[in-house]
Amino acid sequence: YILEKDKLNILNKINNTHWLIHVHPNTCSNIYNLEWIDTFDKIHNIKLPDILEMTFILRDHLELNNDELPCNLDMKNGESHRDNIDLNYYPFVTKKKIY
Repeated sequence: YILEKDKLNILNKINNTHWLIHVHPNTCSNIYNLEWIDTFDKIHNIKLPDILEMTFILRDHLELNNDELPCNLDMKNGESHRDNIDLNYYPFVTKKKIY
């Protein structure tokens, strides 16, 4: 079992070498409200589900995602009664381009 705080640390480590190019929260999973401090010491109050469906690519192969999430590719999982979760914040969406 991985603690929710550890999941965020794992995401931070992956983001050092990879770009997140797509993510979809699994709407059948539990959702946690967390306070997270990013690498710039900015505090974020976020919702993080137990299960994230994520696709990464090495940083030198692509630029950052600027598209809103969820997008038209995303849909609810199975018989879930929950709506899609808004993930329009770092590290899922970056509002600036880095080359």
